[in-house]
Amino acid sequence: MTRLSCLFDPQSVAIIGASPNGTPAEVLSNLERMGFMGDIVLVNPSRSSIGDRACHASLAASGKAVDVAAICVRADRAVDALRDAVAAGARSAVVFADGFSAGDPDGHALQDELVAVAAEAGIPVLGPNAMGYLAPALGKALYIDHIGRVPEAGSIGLITQSGSVGVAGINHTGTLRLSAMISVGNEAVIGLAECIDFLVSDPSTSVVSVFAEGIKDGRALVAAIRRSVAAGVPVVV
Repeated sequence: MTRLSCLFDPQSVAIIGASPNGTPAEVLSNLERMGFMGDIVLVNPSRSSIGDRACHASLAASGKAVDVAAICVRADRAVDALRDAVAAGARSAVVFADGFSAGDPDGHALQDELVAVAAEAGIPVLGPNAMGYLAPALGKALYIDHIGRVPEAGSIGLITQSGSVGVAGINHTGTLRLSAMISVGNEAVIGLAECIDFLVSDPSTSVVSVFAEGIKDGRALVAAIRRSVAAGVPVVV
C-alpha cells in the first residue's frame, strides 16, 4: 500500500461533471466495462439521473467520501470542483482537462491554484491534462478514451507523459499486456517517481516502462528507479 492506492485501486469513485456524453460518459463506461464493483457517485447539479444511476447536486449532497474524484469539467471550473471534492472527503483526484499550460499565464495560475488545493488537503492528484489510467490487473480505470474491449492483464506497468503512447499501449494489448497504464499529464502534483513506487508495490507488475518527454525532478526519478531495481523490478526509460 502507498498513498496512491486510493487513486489507482479505489473502492469508491465520484464522477464530477457527470454527463451521458463526452469525457464523463467514457469514464463511466470504462469503469463499468472493467467490472468495477465499488460505489460510483455521479455529480451534476443540472441532472437528477443518468441512465439508471442517480445524479447528485454535489459530492457533499451524496453523503459519501470517495477514494477518488474524477474531475470531468473544464479547466476554469476544475479547481473549484477539486476544492468541493476535497471538502466532501475525497481522498485523491484525477484532473483530465487541458488549459493548464505553463505557456499561458492564466493556465499557469490555474495549475498553481490546483497544486495549492492538493497540498493543503494532502491528497494525490493525477494530471491535469491526463488521459487518466487503466489497470487491467486491478480491474480499475479512470480513463477518457474508449475501450473497445477489456485488455487482458499482464505484468508491464507503463507510465507515460504522452497520451498517445498510453492509448497505443492499451490498444496493442494483444502483444503488449499491461498491469497498468498511467498517463501523468502535467505532473502538477504527482509525477513519474511516485507512480514508479506505486507500481513496484503492485505484485502483478514485474517490469516498469517509462515514456518521458522531459524530466521535472531527476533526483526523485533516479531514487525511485533505484528503489524499484532493489525490489527486483527493472525500469526501462
